Amino acid sequence: MSIVTRAVSAAIPLLFIALGSEASAQTGQARCQGQSSVVKAASSGVRTTTVNFNTDQFGRADPTGYFDPMPLISTDIATTLPRTCLIVHFSALVEPQDNHVMFQVLVDGSPMEGHAIFPYSLPIVQAPVVWDPEESEKNVTRMVAYSFFATVAPGKHTVDVRFAGCCGLTGGVTVISVVRNSVLTLEY
Repeated sequence: MSIVTRAVSAAIPLLFIALGSEASAQTGQARCQGQSSVVKAASSGVRTTTVNFNTDQFGRADPTGYFDPMPLISTDIATTLPRTCLIVHFSALVEPQDNHVMFQVLVDGSPMEGHAIFPYSLPIVQAPVVWDPEESEKNVTRMVAYSFFATVAPGKHTVDVRFAGCCGLTGGVTVISVVRNSVLTLEY
């Protein structure tokens, strides 16, 4: 058996494990139930990014999935029940300056349920996201909204919203996406 065949054979199970853990939101099997007693909201104001989701810092296509290093919104919550259903609603006015604007909502560093794998880049990026396409070539402002959920244990938790532009502008571009007045509402 060749070295290449052995390497590919060993890598395939790891790929399925990675896909299963990162893309569980696509299965439709996740559930969370509880009675909300706390509501918290946060807003970002206007933000821009030069980060291109599907390219590395040198502008080369890359399947990693890159986001602006500073979260669009970040907030902390504290829960006391053995299992709490955390529901996050996100909305914003966005202006993709290229093809798409990408968002990812995390609790304690893990993507929440409700994301999908972005199918329109080569290579396909395996980071779960939600996205809004720019189809008019006018880069007009549009409203986006999405909901996410996760079950969390008792304790302190951090919720972050990350964002990036996508999928073509590189090399000297100063702004790839504009996000205005994003709002994050949490129920738990």
